[in-house]
Parts: sequence; structure tokens; C-alpha cells
Amino acid sequence: MNDEFSLGSIADHQSPGGTFQRQIETSKEGIDFDVYADSWQLSNHRSIYVNEVLALYDVSLHHGMRQTLAHKARNKADGTCISLGDSLLHFARTMYPRQRVPEWRSVDLQNYRVKICNEFGDERKLQNLRPFLKSWNNLRLPGVDTDVIDELKAMKLKAPETGRAVRSNDPEEGPLEPTELHMLSRDIAAAYETSELGLPSFSIAIFHIATGRRPVQSAAFKCKDVDDTSVIRNGKPVLLTHVPRCKQGGKFRTEFRSIDWTPEFFAIFKLQRQMVGLEFSRLLEKHGWNLQSQDFMELHAQMPLFPMWSRVIATLGKLETQLEAGAHGAAMAELRKAAAGSLWHQYSMAITRTLKEAVEKAGTHSRNGTPLNMNAYRLRYSKGTDLAREGLGRNVIGWLLDHSNLISAGIYIDNLPEHAIPANRAMAMSPTMQGLAQLFRGKVVDREEDAVGGTDPKTSRIHFKGNGAASCGTRKNCGLGDRIPRCCYVCPSFQPWLEGPHLDVLQELLNERKEREDALGVDHAVTKNADPTIVAVINVIQRCEARRQELTKSNNSNDGAY
Repeated sequence: MNDEFSLGSIADHQSPGGTFQRQIETSKEGIDFDVYADSWQLSNHRSIYVNEVLALYDVSLHHGMRQTLAHKARNKADGTCISLGDSLLHFARTMYPRQRVPEWRSVDLQNYRVKICNEFGDERKLQNLRPFLKSWNNLRLPGVDTDVIDELKAMKLKAPETGRAVRSNDPEEGPLEPTELHMLSRDIAAAYETSELGLPSFSIAIFHIATGRRPVQSAAFKCKDVDDTSVIRNGKPVLLTHVPRCKQGGKFRTEFRSIDWTPEFFAIFKLQRQMVGLEFSRLLEKHGWNLQSQDFMELHAQMPLFPMWSRVIATLGKLETQLEAGAHGAAMAELRKAAAGSLWHQYSMAITRTLKEAVEKAGTHSRNGTPLNMNAYRLRYSKGTDLAREGLGRNVIGWLLDHSNLISAGIYIDNLPEHAIPANRAMAMSPTMQGLAQLFRGKVVDREEDAVGGTDPKTSRIHFKGNGAASCGTRKNCGLGDRIPRCCYVCPSFQPWLEGPHLDVLQELLNERKEREDALGVDHAVTKNADPTIVAVINVIQRCEARRQELTKSNNSNDGAY
């Protein structure tokens, strides 16, 4: 990079008196960074190189840009911040290739809009810049005038086409055809049986083929998420993996959705968990650790299911000095902290790379006869399309694929070649949102105290598996007791709590329906018996999500436009 450009960040780091400034902030992922440093580590895996961005902008813009970037780093995910940095670099290199950007001007943004539309066919980079510049202005930092904000507000920006690969049935990027998916599953299993594929790669591939989840979700797995002890049904343990959610704005591993597995599939993840424990035990012994059984079990539970072993080894190496000095307690505290956090986890790109390598070793070919191009999102598209083929509606597809809204789920239904599929079988009573609204007739309440009778929980509280879930407006005069009967979901006196366990209720209903479908058939009257309740529970979940979005929007508006 030109030396003239790189001097900007050094000068900006100095106060008027010549001393270097420091301003320590904490990223959304919980990592401390110095706002006046040349680069910021935002998570255990990702950093943003602020000096490279500032080098392309006039020094008069540096303070405002640093502080606004720091504001975003405190409140947004690391990937969002890095994408923003890329957009700032692209703007500068596109509009001022031979000099620094002197100021933010409306005419430059108008011309940039034309250029990116011609280059990319959409305006996503300007969609990244617009909220950044609005925040800059709202924070009352120098550098962004009101006329620039007015111009940005007036723009109706073109977003990338949603679901292009699915809609076009792209043979390289879109959903796999049923025969391709069948061959892939067969070839992956064969490669594992011949030891061409190791257990970690095999279990990653099986997880994504079976669930269609995003790579960031499998990267966030811990060994304790492979669970065969917490839920008992009909005297037998339910075999679960608790999958961390993403794209809901939460921090690392704050929300989960559980998947119920057959014994054959669950055995794969259980074996992977055991192998991680054996390797971790070997490394502990190698680096001088002699742990009690309880301590090891606690650490093993916190271990990533798919660890980045190089980081585990590096941590153990650093702690050897403390062990040798007799500071076992301090070393143990550091070890627990590393295991509980995200440091030892792989990042999503590594999961994608593992998946690609697994498919290459399996040797599966596409419908065109060429080696199958693979990533986790193709498997996600395939899962969504298969669910639509089964007759499931967007509500269930959205839940099973862990979507935050129903827009993306609808793409799979709209795209089906078998477009004439009737109303989905799992929700035959109500194929439309209007039908859903009719089945749930109660009222979602933010908290128990807001419910009719909520101040008297002994007479109004309804439980699900021992936990509070809702309130009854009739004070349980119906005589059904304090448990949560399924019929409550279609009762006008039912008041589900915003954070009640409604997803767990839905999962139980769907599991039972699948059992009846296997035993009696899809169209049997007994199989369909609980469909109205399933639909009503889904509607409760939708209304809860809509209410959360409403509360978030209200909170944001109350905080200003920061």
C-alpha cells in the first residue's frame, strides 16, 4: 500500500500533545479492542483492519469513521462489521482510485449507485453504507452532512434477488435433485466405511445432509449438545442434538433448537463426542495435566464437537508455565474459560471446506456428469425443496430450517416443479395465514403479570413439563388442571407467554404425528387428528416472533437512531 496513505492511521492515533490515545471497547462477541489500534479483533476468529480503510479516506473523516465503526462493532456481529469494511474499501477504490476520499458527497453516492448496479446487478454495498452513514450522522460526529442523509433516505435500493439459485434450479449452486442427494448420501457412507473419510468429516456431512442447517451452526456445536439423558419419552431417552441458532441477532450460543434423531444417526454424533474426549484426554496428559474425573467431564462437555485442535494445543502450551510454577488454580480457570468460549471452535468457512473435501472424497457426480459442486447452502436448499415436496407448508419448513421469517421458506414451495401440490398435509386444516389466525383465538402476553389472572398464578398458571408456559383467563375453571393441554391452543381464554416453551410443544406434536403417519399412513383420520392443534401452536410461535420484532423496533426507536 502507498506510504502516503498509511501515514493517516499513525497521525490519527496521536493526541494533539503527541501522546498515543487508547479507547478500549468490547465487541458484540465479547472481545476487547482498542479503537485507535490499526486492527480490531472482533471475535476469536475474525478481525477488521481499520488502518486499511482509513488510509483511503481524508484525515478529516478519520475520527468520525473510527467512532462509528466502533459503535457498529459493539452492537453488530463480526461478519456484519467486516462486510461494512469491505463496502467502505470498495466505495473509495471505485470513486477515488488515485486519491483519498475527500468528503462524503451526495453526487458521489449517486454515481456509485450507478456503478455498482452495472457491476453487480444490485445495490447491496450501498445498502451496507446507508445505515453506517446514518449512524455516523445520528452520533453527531463530524463528517456526514444532513444533505447526504436526505439523499440516502430518498433512495430505493435494489437488493440481491432472494433465492436465485433455488428459483433457477441452478445445477451448480441450486438444490440437488433427489437422485443426486441419494447418491451423495450413499457415497458419503461408503467413503466412511472404507476409511477414505474420517469420523469428523463424516459426521459434519451427515448433519448437513440431514438437517440443512448453516455451517456457522455446526461450527458452534459443543459436546454437551449431543444429549441422550435430558428427555425421557415412553420410558426411553429421546436422542437430541441441541443446535445453536444464528441470524437472530443473539450472541454466541444463546438460543437453541433441538433435533430428535433415530438411534442410527445419533450414534454417529455420540461417537464423535467420544473421540473428542479421547483426543482431549491425550493432549491434557501430554501437557502435564492430571485432572480429577469430575473436572475432566465438565471440560469435555464444553469442548467443541468439531474442535480446532491447533488452538486447543496452543492454549495448553501457554498454560504449561503456570502448571510448572504451581499455579494450578489459575491455569484451571483459564482452561475452563477457553473451553466455555468460542476460542477452540472452527469457523464456518472451515466447516464448508471440510464438507467440500468430504464430497470430493466420496466421488459423487452431478446430473451433468461432472464432480458435484458442494457447500452447506446447497444442502440447505435441497432440504427445503424436499420438505416442500412432502407437502409441508412454509410455516413448518421455516421452523424445520430454523428461518427467522417465512419469506425464505416460501421460495421452496413456489419453486416446486410439482407446483400443483395441494394444501400441505401436515397442516391440512389451514394452508393459509388466514386459516392460522382463526385456529389460535387467544392472546399472546409479554409476561405472566400482563395476563388476565396473571397476578394469581396458583389459579391461572398453566405448565408444560413442570415449567410455566401460559395463563388461563378462566382461572382453570374448565377442570383440566395446571398442565398445558393441547386443546388450550385453540381456546379463546388461552394466554401464551411470549417466552413460553411453545417450540417444545410443537416438536412433541410433530414427533407424535410422524409416529402415527409411519404406523397408520399419511391420510388416516387418526394421523390428522392433531393437525388443528399443530397449526394453532405454529401461529402462537409466529405471533410471539412478530411481537419480539415489534418490541425490538420500539426499543430501537426509543434509543434514537443509533
